[in-house]
Amino acid sequence: MKELLKWSSYERLNCFPSKCNCEPMRIGEVILQPLAVITSIPYSVVGYLTLRKIDKENGDIKLKILAWVFIFQGFASAFLHSSFISYSRYMDWGAIFAIFSWLNALVIFKGKSLRVFLLAWLVLTFIPTYVLSLFKDQFIIIFLVYAGISMYFLRKHMIENKQTKQSMKYLKTALGLLLIGGICFLMDLKRLFCVEEFHLYGHSFWHVLTALSMFQIFNYFLFHQETNLETHEETYIQTF
Repeated sequence: MKELLKWSSYERLNCFPSKCNCEPMRIGEVILQPLAVITSIPYSVVGYLTLRKIDKENGDIKLKILAWVFIFQGFASAFLHSSFISYSRYMDWGAIFAIFSWLNALVIFKGKSLRVFLLAWLVLTFIPTYVLSLFKDQFIIIFLVYAGISMYFLRKHMIENKQTKQSMKYLKTALGLLLIGGICFLMDLKRLFCVEEFHLYGHSFWHVLTALSMFQIFNYFLFHQETNLETHEETYIQTF
């Protein structure tokens, strides 16, 4: 077991050890960045909370998939910050791409079968993850491009579905938290948000803020799922 957790025996990320996020590395330890690992936990907590919010009988299986991706994101992020081995990159960023791909597949294949949705979701997740494997040092550009594509489909979803003050509140909060988290992420990379004496690092704030953003974006889609279900039931009653 000790040999399995001996990270130095694996290929490391190109940024290791001094060009990754600015939390100091505990070289030789099983957990290289404790604070980054701890702040990865909110992703899984959000996943658990969102699973609890889904109706057990009428809950959309697609929303359950999204919640499980959130849970996996927590473990993937913790694994990356524990080891900084090359494989961890694809788990962590792959989970991020899986969230965006979920949105894209939901909009593009609206009304299609679950099988079609799942296949599309997996393919759309594989593509940016594979591109990342080809251009390992361009993860920010790849993320921004794919996030931009996803914003287009999110806007399409907004147009195609009736919005209320509540749904827009969920969405604006999610996007605001994502934006602030992104700024913290970039400031950490530039060593502008690294207060070692107080253990304050921009990357850890990125974790917490994006976890909260994920919770709000889930609420947005859950709101529309429940609204569409209620509309369907009202239409059925009127027809009956």
